[in-house]
Amino acid sequence: MLQLLKAENMEQPDAQPAPNYVACPCQHCSDNIEFDANQLDLAEKITVPCPHCGLETVIFVPEKKASAANPDALDLNSSQLAAATFSGGHALVLAGAGCGKTKTIIARCEHLIGNGVPASRIYVLTFTRKAAAEITSRVSAKFGLAAKELKASTFHSFCMAFIHQYPQAFGCQGYTIIDRDDQIDLMKAIRGYSKSDGLPTASEITDIYSLARNTRCNLSEAITNYNDEYLSCKEKIAPILRRYEERKRQRKYLDYDDILDVVAT
Repeated sequence: MLQLLKAENMEQPDAQPAPNYVACPCQHCSDNIEFDANQLDLAEKITVPCPHCGLETVIFVPEKKASAANPDALDLNSSQLAAATFSGGHALVLAGAGCGKTKTIIARCEHLIGNGVPASRIYVLTFTRKAAAEITSRVSAKFGLAAKELKASTFHSFCMAFIHQYPQAFGCQGYTIIDRDDQIDLMKAIRGYSKSDGLPTASEITDIYSLARNTRCNLSEAITNYNDEYLSCKEKIAPILRRYEERKRQRKYLDYDDILDVVAT
Protein backbone atom coordinates (compact mmCIF):
# COMPACT_ATOMS: atom_id res chain seq x y z
CA MET A 1 0.00 0.00 0.00
CA LEU A 2 2.82 2.41 0.87
CA GLN A 3 4.55 1.62 -2.44
CA LEU A 4 1.32 2.32 -4.33
CA LEU A 5 0.91 5.67 -2.62
CA LYS A 6 4.48 6.58 -3.42
CA ALA A 7 3.96 5.66 -7.05
CA GLU A 8 0.86 7.84 -7.24
CA ASN A 9 2.74 10.75 -5.71
CA MET A 10 5.54 10.30 -8.26
CA GLU A 11 3.07 10.53 -11.13
CA GLN A 12 1.79 13.90 -9.82
CA PRO A 13 4.72 15.47 -8.01
CA ASP A 14 3.30 18.99 -8.16
CA ALA A 15 -0.20 18.13 -6.97
CA GLN A 16 -1.36 20.69 -4.41
CA PRO A 17 -4.64 20.94 -2.49
CA ALA A 18 -7.11 23.47 -3.80
CA PRO A 19 -6.68 26.88 -2.14
CA ASN A 20 -8.84 27.41 0.92
CA TYR A 21 -9.21 31.18 0.98
CA VAL A 22 -10.29 32.60 4.32
CA ALA A 23 -11.18 36.16 5.28
CA CYS A 24 -10.70 37.18 8.91
CA PRO A 25 -11.32 40.74 10.16
CA CYS A 26 -8.54 42.67 11.87
CA GLN A 27 -9.29 43.15 15.58
CA HIS A 28 -8.23 46.80 15.32
CA CYS A 29 -9.45 48.26 12.00
CA SER A 30 -12.05 45.52 11.15
CA ASP A 31 -10.81 45.26 7.55
CA ASN A 32 -10.64 41.71 6.21
CA ILE A 33 -7.32 39.89 5.94
CA GLU A 34 -7.53 37.23 3.22
CA PHE A 35 -5.15 34.27 3.18
CA ASP A 36 -4.91 30.66 2.01
CA ALA A 37 -5.48 28.53 5.10
CA ASN A 38 -3.75 25.57 3.44
CA GLN A 39 -0.47 27.47 3.62
CA LEU A 40 -0.67 27.69 7.41
CA ASP A 41 -0.08 25.05 10.05
CA LEU A 42 -2.72 23.50 12.27
CA ALA A 43 -2.42 26.13 14.99
CA GLU A 44 -5.81 27.33 16.13
CA LYS A 45 -4.80 30.98 15.83
CA ILE A 46 -1.78 32.99 14.79
CA THR A 47 -0.69 36.61 15.14
CA VAL A 48 0.10 38.54 11.96
CA PRO A 49 0.59 42.20 11.00
CA CYS A 50 -2.54 43.66 9.42
CA PRO A 51 -1.79 44.83 5.85
CA HIS A 52 -4.32 47.66 6.29
CA CYS A 53 -3.48 49.30 9.63
CA GLY A 54 -0.07 47.72 10.34
CA LEU A 55 -1.00 46.56 13.85
CA GLU A 56 -0.58 42.97 14.95
CA THR A 57 -3.84 41.05 15.09
CA VAL A 58 -4.97 37.49 15.75
CA ILE A 59 -6.47 35.45 12.91
CA PHE A 60 -8.08 32.08 13.41
CA VAL A 61 -6.97 29.14 11.27
CA PRO A 62 -9.67 26.63 10.20
CA GLU A 63 -9.94 23.57 12.42
CA LYS A 64 -9.71 20.85 9.78
CA LYS A 65 -11.00 18.19 12.09
CA ALA A 66 -14.33 19.97 12.54
CA SER A 67 -17.15 19.93 10.02
CA ALA A 68 -18.29 23.44 9.20
CA ALA A 69 -21.95 22.50 8.87
CA ASN A 70 -21.96 20.22 11.89
CA PRO A 71 -21.98 22.12 15.21
CA ASP A 72 -21.78 18.80 17.06
CA ALA A 73 -18.16 18.60 15.90
CA LEU A 74 -17.40 21.72 17.95
CA ASP A 75 -17.65 19.79 21.23
CA LEU A 76 -20.95 21.30 22.38
CA ASN A 77 -22.94 19.90 25.25
CA SER A 78 -26.61 19.03 24.76
CA SER A 79 -27.91 22.46 25.81
CA GLN A 80 -25.41 24.32 23.63
CA LEU A 81 -26.19 22.05 20.67
CA ALA A 82 -29.93 22.62 21.10
CA ALA A 83 -29.40 26.39 21.04
CA ALA A 84 -27.05 26.24 18.06
CA THR A 85 -29.35 24.09 15.91
CA PHE A 86 -32.74 25.51 16.97
CA SER A 87 -35.00 25.73 13.90
CA GLY A 88 -38.01 27.62 15.28
CA GLY A 89 -38.59 31.38 15.48
CA HIS A 90 -37.23 33.53 18.27
CA ALA A 91 -35.33 31.75 21.05
CA LEU A 92 -34.37 33.08 24.48
CA VAL A 93 -31.39 31.24 25.99
CA LEU A 94 -30.46 32.01 29.59
CA ALA A 95 -26.75 31.54 30.21
CA GLY A 96 -24.39 32.55 32.99
CA ALA A 97 -20.73 33.54 32.92
CA GLY A 98 -18.23 31.00 31.62
CA CYS A 99 -20.77 28.56 30.18
CA GLY A 100 -19.71 28.79 26.53
CA LYS A 101 -21.91 31.57 25.16
CA THR A 102 -19.44 32.70 22.52
CA LYS A 103 -18.77 29.14 21.36
CA THR A 104 -22.50 28.51 21.08
CA ILE A 105 -23.09 31.69 19.07
CA ILE A 106 -20.25 30.71 16.74
CA ALA A 107 -21.84 27.28 16.28
CA ARG A 108 -25.22 28.93 15.66
CA CYS A 109 -23.76 31.10 12.89
CA GLU A 110 -22.05 28.09 11.34
CA HIS A 111 -25.28 26.08 11.48
CA LEU A 112 -27.25 28.83 9.77
CA ILE A 113 -24.69 29.47 7.03
CA GLY A 114 -24.12 25.74 6.54
CA ASN A 115 -27.85 25.32 5.97
CA GLY A 116 -28.14 28.02 3.34
CA VAL A 117 -28.82 31.23 5.28
CA PRO A 118 -26.86 34.08 3.64
CA ALA A 119 -24.25 35.55 5.98
CA SER A 120 -25.54 39.02 5.09
CA ARG A 121 -28.76 38.17 6.96
CA ILE A 122 -26.96 37.39 10.21
CA TYR A 123 -26.05 40.12 12.71
CA VAL A 124 -24.50 39.20 16.05
CA LEU A 125 -24.62 41.60 19.01
CA THR A 126 -22.13 41.14 21.85
CA PHE A 127 -21.00 42.96 24.97
CA THR A 128 -17.33 43.28 23.96
CA ARG A 129 -15.39 44.05 20.78
CA LYS A 130 -13.17 41.07 21.52
CA ALA A 131 -16.11 38.64 21.38
CA ALA A 132 -17.43 40.23 18.17
CA ALA A 133 -14.02 39.89 16.48
CA GLU A 134 -13.64 36.29 17.66
CA ILE A 135 -17.06 35.28 16.32
CA THR A 136 -16.54 36.74 12.84
CA SER A 137 -12.97 35.42 12.67
CA ARG A 138 -13.86 31.86 13.60
CA VAL A 139 -16.88 31.66 11.31
CA SER A 140 -14.84 33.14 8.45
CA ALA A 141 -12.16 30.53 9.12
CA LYS A 142 -14.77 27.81 8.47
CA PHE A 143 -16.57 29.27 5.47
CA GLY A 144 -14.10 31.69 3.90
CA LEU A 145 -15.70 34.20 1.55
CA ALA A 146 -19.17 32.70 2.15
CA ALA A 147 -19.06 34.33 5.60
CA LYS A 148 -17.54 37.61 4.44
CA GLU A 149 -20.76 39.57 4.99
CA LEU A 150 -21.36 38.24 8.52
CA LYS A 151 -21.65 41.22 10.85
CA ALA A 152 -20.93 41.33 14.58
CA SER A 153 -20.57 44.31 16.91
CA THR A 154 -21.24 45.45 20.45
CA PHE A 155 -24.69 46.67 21.44
CA HIS A 156 -23.32 50.20 21.78
CA SER A 157 -21.68 50.17 18.34
CA PHE A 158 -24.88 48.86 16.76
CA CYS A 159 -26.97 51.60 18.39
CA MET A 160 -24.43 54.31 17.56
CA ALA A 161 -24.52 53.31 13.90
CA PHE A 162 -28.31 53.64 13.90
CA ILE A 163 -28.19 57.07 15.55
CA HIS A 164 -25.53 58.34 13.13
CA GLN A 165 -27.46 57.03 10.13
CA TYR A 166 -30.92 58.21 11.21
CA PRO A 167 -30.42 61.10 13.69
CA GLN A 168 -33.78 62.68 12.89
CA ALA A 169 -35.65 59.46 13.65
CA PHE A 170 -34.21 59.50 17.18
CA GLY A 171 -34.31 63.27 17.72
CA CYS A 172 -30.52 63.40 17.97
CA GLN A 173 -29.56 65.92 15.30
CA GLY A 174 -26.35 67.70 16.25
CA TYR A 175 -25.67 65.51 19.29
CA THR A 176 -22.18 64.39 20.31
CA ILE A 177 -21.48 60.99 21.87
CA ILE A 178 -19.20 61.15 24.90
CA ASP A 179 -17.19 58.21 26.22
CA ARG A 180 -16.73 57.22 29.85
CA ASP A 181 -13.71 59.45 30.39
CA ASP A 182 -15.66 62.48 29.14
CA GLN A 183 -18.59 61.41 31.30
CA ILE A 184 -16.42 61.28 34.43
CA ASP A 185 -14.84 64.65 33.63
CA LEU A 186 -18.28 66.22 33.32
CA MET A 187 -19.43 64.58 36.56
CA LYS A 188 -16.25 65.75 38.30
CA ALA A 189 -16.86 69.35 37.23
CA ILE A 190 -20.36 69.19 38.72
CA ARG A 191 -19.43 67.26 41.86
CA GLY A 192 -16.41 69.39 42.69
CA TYR A 193 -12.84 68.34 43.37
CA SER A 194 -12.89 68.12 47.17
CA LYS A 195 -11.70 64.81 48.64
CA SER A 196 -12.86 65.53 52.18
CA ASP A 197 -16.60 66.02 51.66
CA GLY A 198 -17.49 62.35 52.19
CA LEU A 199 -19.09 62.06 48.75
CA PRO A 200 -18.35 59.20 46.36
CA THR A 201 -15.79 60.05 43.68
CA ALA A 202 -16.93 61.26 40.27
CA SER A 203 -16.18 57.79 38.89
CA GLU A 204 -18.31 56.15 41.60
CA ILE A 205 -21.19 58.57 41.06
CA THR A 206 -21.00 57.76 37.35
CA ASP A 207 -21.22 54.05 38.18
CA ILE A 208 -24.25 54.65 40.42
CA TYR A 209 -25.90 56.68 37.67
CA SER A 210 -25.28 53.97 35.07
CA LEU A 211 -26.53 51.28 37.43
CA ALA A 212 -29.78 53.18 37.98
CA ARG A 213 -30.23 53.76 34.25
CA ASN A 214 -29.50 50.20 33.16
CA THR A 215 -31.52 48.45 35.86
CA ARG A 216 -34.34 51.06 35.89
CA CYS A 217 -34.20 51.32 39.67
CA ASN A 218 -34.44 54.44 41.80
CA LEU A 219 -31.46 56.22 43.32
CA SER A 220 -31.79 54.61 46.75
CA GLU A 221 -31.81 51.12 45.24
CA ALA A 222 -28.86 51.92 42.98
CA ILE A 223 -26.78 53.25 45.88
CA THR A 224 -27.71 50.24 48.05
CA ASN A 225 -26.72 47.81 45.29
CA TYR A 226 -23.49 49.68 44.60
CA ASN A 227 -22.33 50.51 48.14
CA ASP A 228 -24.86 51.06 50.91
CA GLU A 229 -22.31 53.12 52.86
CA TYR A 230 -23.14 55.97 50.50
CA LEU A 231 -26.84 56.02 51.37
CA SER A 232 -26.18 58.86 53.78
CA CYS A 233 -25.02 60.93 50.79
CA LYS A 234 -28.17 60.38 48.74
CA GLU A 235 -29.49 63.94 49.23
CA LYS A 236 -26.20 65.34 47.91
CA ILE A 237 -25.87 62.85 45.04
CA ALA A 238 -29.38 63.49 43.68
CA PRO A 239 -28.81 67.16 42.71
CA ILE A 240 -25.45 66.25 41.15
CA LEU A 241 -27.20 63.79 38.85
CA ARG A 242 -29.91 66.31 38.00
CA ARG A 243 -27.28 68.89 37.03
CA TYR A 244 -25.45 66.24 35.02
CA GLU A 245 -28.63 65.53 33.03
CA GLU A 246 -29.22 69.25 32.50
CA ARG A 247 -25.64 69.81 31.35
CA LYS A 248 -25.95 66.98 28.83
CA ARG A 249 -29.13 68.45 27.38
CA GLN A 250 -27.61 71.94 27.15
CA ARG A 251 -24.50 70.69 25.36
CA LYS A 252 -26.30 68.05 23.29
CA TYR A 253 -24.32 65.15 24.73
CA LEU A 254 -25.23 61.47 24.64
CA ASP A 255 -23.41 59.11 27.00
CA TYR A 256 -23.25 55.34 26.55
CA ASP A 257 -26.35 54.81 28.70
CA ASP A 258 -28.29 57.27 26.53
CA ILE A 259 -27.29 55.42 23.35
CA LEU A 260 -29.03 52.20 24.41
CA ASP A 261 -32.03 54.03 25.84
CA VAL A 262 -32.58 56.22 22.77
CA VAL A 263 -32.64 53.29 20.36
CA ALA A 264 -34.66 51.02 22.67
CA THR A 265 -37.41 53.59 23.16
